[in-house]
Amino acid sequence: MRDYGEHIAFAAPVMVDDRGGQSFPTGKIEVQFYKTPPADSLREFEQLHGLHHLGVNEFNRNQLTFEPVDHQTTYSPDLIAELERDENVRLAVPETVSQYHRV
Repeated sequence: MRDYGEHIAFAAPVMVDDRGGQSFPTGKIEVQFYKTPPADSLREFEQLHGLHHLGVNEFNRNQLTFEPVDHQTTYSPDLIAELERDENVRLAVPETVSQYHRV
């Protein structure tokens, strides 16, 4: 990656759960708030954390989807740790795509 980093728009490690199941981060981050911020506070939240708001979860209006403004310099685990320090953030997790096998 060091040799080709300037040509890569997004890269993320594969996440493996305790059963060996693989999840692949999409680059998006799901943030669940204790209380959904109003529009002006949401813009401040985006600017403070370098995020772009993409949408609201249709089943949980306190859960919003974001993506980093700059994928090349943002390391998702560090960003998630930063988000979790916000007193209004209940949960911050990477959005992932997983493959499941029927047993």
